[in-house]
Amino acid sequence: MALGGFVLLADEPLEVVLGVTGRFWKLAGEILPSDPASFRTPPPPGTARAAVNFLLIPRPDCTTLASTDTRILCADDRTRRIFGWYWRVIRLGSGATRLAMP
Repeated sequence: MALGGFVLLADEPLEVVLGVTGRFWKLAGEILPSDPASFRTPPPPGTARAAVNFLLIPRPDCTTLASTDTRILCADDRTRRIFGWYWRVIRLGSGATRLAMP
């Protein structure tokens, strides 16, 4: 994911958080450079920020639950509407990918 423009936001023993800023709905992705410090500031107009975590939760039966969560922050209302259309198109594939993770 680091090659895709993601920046490491947190790296804990049981959780990793990655972030990316850009226009994900464009074919080229238009990913903007980012770093952990600037990631907490509002995204530039016309862009969105995504943060995704991968969390491991040990269970009493010696198994581990793996979970992931994605959060999106759009810079403005127009970007939110555009992202909404994009999400309607990709959400089934995104969900299937998460279910297929071992």
